[in-house]
Amino acid sequence: MFERAKVRIWNYEALKFETSSLVDEGVNFEAEHKAARELEEQREARTDPALKKRGLQEGVEKLTSVLERAHLEAKRRESRFRRLSDATHTNTAVDVDSESLITSLEHRALQEFLHFIRRHLKCGEEQSMRKLLVYTKDDIVKREEELKLVKSELRDLEIQVKAHREKLASLSLMKDEKATLAGAIPNSELTIKKLQSEQNNFRQWISKLVDQLKLKNVESESEYPLLMDAIAVRVKALVSNESEKIVTQRSRLAQLQQQNRELRERNDDLEVQLTLLRRRLADLEGGEAEARKHLASAAATDREHKRLTKQLERTRTEVYTLQAENARLKNEAISDSQSALAAVGTNALLHAAESRVKELQVQCKQLENEAQSLRRDKLQMETASNLTIRNMQQQIASLEGELDSVRRSEDQLLEFRSVVARLLNLKCDYLCVPDFEIVHRLEQVVLALDSPGIQELHKSTLLE
Repeated sequence: MFERAKVRIWNYEALKFETSSLVDEGVNFEAEHKAARELEEQREARTDPALKKRGLQEGVEKLTSVLERAHLEAKRRESRFRRLSDATHTNTAVDVDSESLITSLEHRALQEFLHFIRRHLKCGEEQSMRKLLVYTKDDIVKREEELKLVKSELRDLEIQVKAHREKLASLSLMKDEKATLAGAIPNSELTIKKLQSEQNNFRQWISKLVDQLKLKNVESESEYPLLMDAIAVRVKALVSNESEKIVTQRSRLAQLQQQNRELRERNDDLEVQLTLLRRRLADLEGGEAEARKHLASAAATDREHKRLTKQLERTRTEVYTLQAENARLKNEAISDSQSALAAVGTNALLHAAESRVKELQVQCKQLENEAQSLRRDKLQMETASNLTIRNMQQQIASLEGELDSVRRSEDQLLEFRSVVARLLNLKCDYLCVPDFEIVHRLEQVVLALDSPGIQELHKSTLLE
């Protein structure tokens, strides 16, 4: 039974070391909680969500580092206690045999200890020492189970801290994405402003074109589709009118050229006739007889010559007028062809302007859709970050409650140990008395109480 009690006490010592490590973790966690409260005050003073997430991330990282240091310290203390227990295990049996029976002072201290155990465990005076030891053992086992539960809760807390770190990593990624999206917003706004300026320039050009084409009642922004149709119809009409003018002018030019050719042929015929008449006149002048004979015919020929000369002059004047008309028609044809080319260029410009307007409208719609998607992503990220911060605050509150319960259990165990050490007349300040010494003294007390003389003395004191 004493061996089992010794094992239980050794287990209690190990649990004590773990509890001390939990106390250290609790102190560190209190410091971290104080830092978290300061960060919470800063968060209330500032409304920037980036500072909130950064403060929570730093708090979780500090808590994780403290937990890791506490685990290392607990492992180090456990290994040290294991070495001490192994070193003292071989000497306890010899010390027990070599010790003498307890003195009366120790007997009174033992009675006080038993009285304290009865009062602490709420047992009556009729309970034997064996039952008291069993109750004490059950209490120690119960405390061990509580410590196991605390350790399991601590593991759960570590898992939760790890999950919080993952969430903080995802929050940092979301923050980076938010920063990139916020950086892309000014570029989008600049592009929208450029497109709006181009759209304003295009509208001014359209208004000038409307003024040049003399269109009315189609200058409002809601009538732009009708305006495009009206401009197209007007340009088509201008092109068709110019083409009709060119056709009529070409037909008239062909007629004038035909008349010019006919007049030239007629002039050539008259010149041939005049040459023949001159030759006849020369032949008539060669002979007088013939001159007298042909005097009448010469006069007639002279009259005919004068008439033909006048007709030739009239023909030449008409030819000159026709040549001037031909030059004028050529100039008009050249100007008409230039106007037709200008109309064709205007039509091409209108088609290019229509295509440019369509492209600008499509780009405006795309930029509006991108801006709306950026706003939706921003709202989603803000709601997700607020929800995560709220969950972490709740988890920190639950961790504080669990830490308080662990601290209360640790205080109860330390109080129980100090009471046992004080009843055994040991110095219990600052945990300077090792647990194996308390266990050794308890074994001596139990052996002394099991002796017949002590049992009779105890009965006599009860009877008195």
